[in-house]
Amino acid sequence: MKRILLSAAFLPVSFVGGESPGAPPLVWRTYDLAPLAPCEVVESSEQSLLPLLVPRDDFSESNDGGRGRACDWLAEVAFLPVAAELEREGRSWQATSDGKLAVYASPDAQALLERELGFFGATFAAAVRVRVDVIDDEVGSDAAERTWPTRLPAAAADELVQRAAARGRVRSALLTIAPGDEVRVDDTRELRVITDYEVEVAQHSAAYDPVESAYRVGTELHARAAAVADGVQLALVARHSAELGPVRERKFAYVARYATEKGVTESVDELVFQAPQIVQHTEALTTFLPRGEAVLLRSAYTNLRTNTRCTFVLRGLGEPTPVASGLELYGNGQRIDVVDLSRFAPPYVRLSGALLEPDAIRRKLSGFFDTNRWEWSLPIAASPVQPDDELELARQMHVAERDGLFVSRLGAWCVLQPSSLEPDGRAKPNLDAAALTPTRPKSVELDVRLRRGDVELARWGASVVEGRAAAFTVGAETLGIDGANMEIAQGAAIHDPLTSVFFDGVLVEVVPRRSPSGAVDLDVVARARVLDAEPEWATGRIGGTPPVDRASWGTLIVDERVGLPATGEPRTAVLGLSGAGGLVLEVGAR
Repeated sequence: MKRILLSAAFLPVSFVGGESPGAPPLVWRTYDLAPLAPCEVVESSEQSLLPLLVPRDDFSESNDGGRGRACDWLAEVAFLPVAAELEREGRSWQATSDGKLAVYASPDAQALLERELGFFGATFAAAVRVRVDVIDDEVGSDAAERTWPTRLPAAAADELVQRAAARGRVRSALLTIAPGDEVRVDDTRELRVITDYEVEVAQHSAAYDPVESAYRVGTELHARAAAVADGVQLALVARHSAELGPVRERKFAYVARYATEKGVTESVDELVFQAPQIVQHTEALTTFLPRGEAVLLRSAYTNLRTNTRCTFVLRGLGEPTPVASGLELYGNGQRIDVVDLSRFAPPYVRLSGALLEPDAIRRKLSGFFDTNRWEWSLPIAASPVQPDDELELARQMHVAERDGLFVSRLGAWCVLQPSSLEPDGRAKPNLDAAALTPTRPKSVELDVRLRRGDVELARWGASVVEGRAAAFTVGAETLGIDGANMEIAQGAAIHDPLTSVFFDGVLVEVVPRRSPSGAVDLDVVARARVLDAEPEWATGRIGGTPPVDRASWGTLIVDERVGLPATGEPRTAVLGLSGAGGLVLEVGAR
């Protein structure tokens, strides 16, 4: 438990008002509320599930929003047991903007405050611990790991991680997640490359200003969690990306023409373009981590020049904390109770953006089907959330109503205590203990495969909470040249090449719902874009238009609701047109 008493000084003072000569002297004590107050997440960050080669916000900074309001709230609640004391003449208190609280009162009142604040500090320190192991490895490196389980016993998961660690392919993080809080881990490195040139054309000259772009590779995690019955419910947005190979450098000839009274002359300048090649595995889902088991998120992509896979191994650690904690501060047995509302309204992942919009696909998803540059505003974005309306509903359901009860909520916490130092002696309970039984969420294990004919291109498997949307992206991307703009001045002209992001892979959103009979309905929205052949460097007319990257892709768009009947075996639905060379999406559930 954090120590909350910063200083204590017994200062002799003259007795004023109703103080008797034998009363203990008043003292100043200063309390630091900032380490005690729970962090209230004001706004959850959104992460794009689309490719990486676009500007993105840096979410590596910790979120301490709402801390000042939490300190004010904590002081207000803590003063209730000593309200009568502080109303007496000569008592006072002072609060600062950095969460310090100085109180001038009797030693008995100070002891009561210290005990109460110590209880709050110990209760609010309760958190869920989740271990995340990220295994980055090539497909086929270990035949024993080619199976696709979504849940494993903890011992089997340990063995899986240890084997990968022996090959140096594991990065691990231990997340400590307080109720209602969001943790963010940014374990990436940033590389800057020259991806374009700004061309300035004057009357008889041209200049080239290099444009640097930044991209990051590594692992990013955004998570919320709540302890529920028999485990942990986790809202996770995770991205793992790596370089497919060294940055490709190509020299590009800029041919400028200048017209003068002596005729037309040409000038050739050779400039270097740098093109990073990235593979990525991105997931956004709500899952349940059973106690003593590990949940695996597994994805793979294999194409003409891509052979990659990634496994997130998720485990909840530690023993469950009580749903409610209490402290008796009143003489007749009445108490303060603090309830963790996140147990009743656990977090989930919210997906925003439009996967498919009638008559707007090329506008909304132009980068996915054409070769235009990605924009941050394009869908799809995901964020872990815990909305206030669900927390409020949980408070109303599990908090007893009675006269004289002071009820306050901060984030995911609800505090109940009598609002008077002199209760009527009946000592009614603050809450109904029988109602404090959070249920275990129901899970559906999903397995999604993208194949061309009999050849598997992409695969993803995860265990998701029933009724919650899950999404993933797996694929590869690089920069290419797909055309040029003509820059013309009064006596000069030059073709300015256009660089764009080429992406091949698959993006899928699926929402599983299980009926009482055991049948599973799946809402599936997906799009795949897969290279048919290696891109070619097509040379333009010498002295005229510049060369471009030419390639062809096979595409698949799916927007369906499929029903899987209740059986004891895994069930699979096939979406798309099967046949030689056609792309097919298989979605299975169990």
